[in-house]
Amino acid sequence: MIKPLKNKDFLFEILPFSYYHQNDGVVVACVLPKDTFKVLRFLRDSSLTKCEILSAISVVDYPERINRFEVVYELLSIRLNYRFRLKTAVNENTALESIASLYPCSNWWEREAWDLFGVFFKNHPDLRRILSDYGFEGHPLRKDFPLSGYIDLRYDENVKRVVFELVLGYCGWVHCSWPACYLDIGHRDLHAASSSRRRVGPL
Repeated sequence: MIKPLKNKDFLFEILPFSYYHQNDGVVVACVLPKDTFKVLRFLRDSSLTKCEILSAISVVDYPERINRFEVVYELLSIRLNYRFRLKTAVNENTALESIASLYPCSNWWEREAWDLFGVFFKNHPDLRRILSDYGFEGHPLRKDFPLSGYIDLRYDENVKRVVFELVLGYCGWVHCSWPACYLDIGHRDLHAASSSRRRVGPL
C-alpha cells in the first residue's frame, strides 16, 4: 500500500512549487520550467524525499493554453513507499533542461517527447527522433497535426518499390500539383522535395 509522504508542508516551504497537494499516497506538484532540473535533483538526493526511480515522462497537449505542453515526471520512492508527480508547462519555444544526467532512463522518454510533441530538451546527449522516420516532418501527437498526416508511405506494385505520396484531400501545400509523388526511398530526396514547396498546414 502506498503511504502518504511526511513533511510535505515543509517541502512546500523550501521548494518553488506553484501548486502542491497529496492524494492517495501520490504527491502532485507544479513548478516553472526553469526550476524543474533543480527540483528533480532535490527530490532524488534529499533524505526527505528519496525519489530514486523515474518511472515515466509523459506530455499532454492543451492547444488553447499559452504553454500548451504539460510535461509530467512520475517519480517513485522505494524506501519511503510513495509516488511523486511533478508537472511543468512549456510552449513550442521553451526548452527544458534534460535530466538524463539525473535519471539515465529519461534519455529515451525525452527523445519520445521531442519526436511526438516537439518538446525540446537542452543538453540532451542525443536528442533525435525515436519513433518516427528520419525524414518525418512535424510532431504527430500534437492535437493540431492532421490525422492523415502529410505524406503516405506505401509499396507500389507498378514500380515495384516503396513510394512516398502526398496525402490528397489534406496535403497542406500551396499549389500542390503532385497527385502521386513518386520519390526515392532516400530521406534526402524526400527532404529536398518537401522543402521545395511552401507548407501552410499545421506543424
